Amino acid sequence: MAALIVSCVDTITNPNDTTNKTGVITFEIYSPKSSDSLHMGRNIVVYAAADVSGGSGLVSFELFAGYDQVSPVSVQGFWVDENGNNPVIYIDTDSLEKKLNLDPYNLPASFNYWITVYNKNNQYKVSDTQVNLVINKKPEVPTNLTILKISDNSYNLFWDDNSSNEDNFELWRKDGSAGTFQKISTINKNNISKNEYVPTSSATYSYKIRAVNGSGNSSFSNEVSTSGLSSGTPSNLTAQALGASMVQLNWKDNSTGELGFKIQRALASSSNFTQIAIVSANKTEYIDENLSANTNYQYRISSFTSSSQSAWSDVVYATTYNKDVPAPTNLVATFNRTLKAVELHWSDNTNLENGSIVERKLEANSEYSDLAYTAQNENSFYDYDISFDEVYYYRIRYISNEDFRTQPSNEDTAYVPVLPPNAPTNLKIYEFTAGSLYGLTWTDNSNDETGFQILRRESGTNTLKYIDLDANTTAYNDNIPSSTKTYYYRVSSVKDGKYSEYSNEVNTAGTSSGFAAPSQVTAEKVTSKLAVKLSWKDNTSNELGFIIERSSTDNPSFIEIKRVGPNVTNYEDNGPGIYYSGTFTYRLKAFNGQTESPYSLTATIFIQP
Repeated sequence: MAALIVSCVDTITNPNDTTNKTGVITFEIYSPKSSDSLHMGRNIVVYAAADVSGGSGLVSFELFAGYDQVSPVSVQGFWVDENGNNPVIYIDTDSLEKKLNLDPYNLPASFNYWITVYNKNNQYKVSDTQVNLVINKKPEVPTNLTILKISDNSYNLFWDDNSSNEDNFELWRKDGSAGTFQKISTINKNNISKNEYVPTSSATYSYKIRAVNGSGNSSFSNEVSTSGLSSGTPSNLTAQALGASMVQLNWKDNSTGELGFKIQRALASSSNFTQIAIVSANKTEYIDENLSANTNYQYRISSFTSSSQSAWSDVVYATTYNKDVPAPTNLVATFNRTLKAVELHWSDNTNLENGSIVERKLEANSEYSDLAYTAQNENSFYDYDISFDEVYYYRIRYISNEDFRTQPSNEDTAYVPVLPPNAPTNLKIYEFTAGSLYGLTWTDNSNDETGFQILRRESGTNTLKYIDLDANTTAYNDNIPSSTKTYYYRVSSVKDGKYSEYSNEVNTAGTSSGFAAPSQVTAEKVTSKLAVKLSWKDNTSNELGFIIERSSTDNPSFIEIKRVGPNVTNYEDNGPGIYYSGTFTYRLKAFNGQTESPYSLTATIFIQP
């Protein structure tokens, strides 16, 4: 076919592009190939394509086709998506008819095609030309035949029309399980539904459909039957406006084994329902968005299976409001172990609310119910009405000034574990008899423990000893085995075999007088503002921090002004309590969980006005 003169080219570069490019675009067509047969409708092209090594990526693909002595034309373009994924390319016989001015009932014996691929660097590559492709002129098979029960003796059948050249459709029926299919109706082309009336409601009727034209018949569609229909029409459908542009739908799922639900909407003044959504099985809620303000809508819903659909539910109505109120956002639900409550926090995005509604459910597919109401502008809530070993789901809505509920916030979950008691804290050690007897005290932070356990570890050998004590105990005296060893202690609370985290650790070595004070304390005025910069030398290696104290001419007694962490060696004091023309004196001491160091030497400064 002389009209198609383009052959396979490795790389063709735009002659006006003078940038330096190397490499070859890779592109190969696997199907359909030369002499293959195409069906009417869309035919997927199977191919592989990649940009040159190190290139910026592919941009688009262009399909060219022609036949006999007719010059080839560009039929359709296909674009790489924003993530760099190559597109689905197809040869559509409807597009061929339009672009090549073909008569669908008098198609050419064969045609040829090729595809050109382009990259971001103005390079392109042309595929091999696929020649002598034949179009099977029989109509495409109808698909997705579905049966909808209208009454005990009437049904609606509908299907997808996948061909553009059928003359009509043939509907076939089988009566009973032992019957044979017989043609019962011829349906005009381009129709996609038919109502069917049956003699009796007690028998089972099966249906299938095919498309027909002068070139032959399509294959039959899937079969559907009056038995095994979607088992229940959804009920208790409600519609609630959530502002000017959203309506929330809720319903009761009466089906078992449905694939999902089809939702239709119409203006209240119209009977022309259109499908707006398909939601998955077991769902009982849907929010319809992007609606018009001050508009009355009506809704209905049905369940469906792979081959059937329930009757439509009762119709419900909802009128949108004048304006939207933004929903709460950034909901975070966490379990607070100390409070033993689920702690909720969210972002308050409006001043058009009278308060918030906290909604909760226990299972992913169950319905939310109102748990609590909060006051205007509050953005937190604590849920104490919880059980252990449960997952709770939460979301938040506003109650608007116009008294409607907004759309919900994001959903968040919190798991409530079976908890051990709260851990003890503030473990301290005291030396009663040097190298022999030591006392331990701690703070009991739980009210439900059944006991405490002290863990003692010996230095060198790391020998462990567990000491079990009764509930509510807060002190224990321990005779250590050896005065030449250091012993380390931690304590935990216990309840029903569950142990809390350990307290801080103390040891017998920490009770000695070798816990050194900070030194080289200096105080100087900070330039350009009322503040004093303190610096010091850290002479310990196991402190938990430093306590900073200050006195002044007006208040000669030292008072603690700050605690800073371990290894810190400076602090800026900007008040309160400091002023111009005042004299201030500072001192520090180190501390850990067992003891405190002596005070440092003092540093004094007069702050010039």
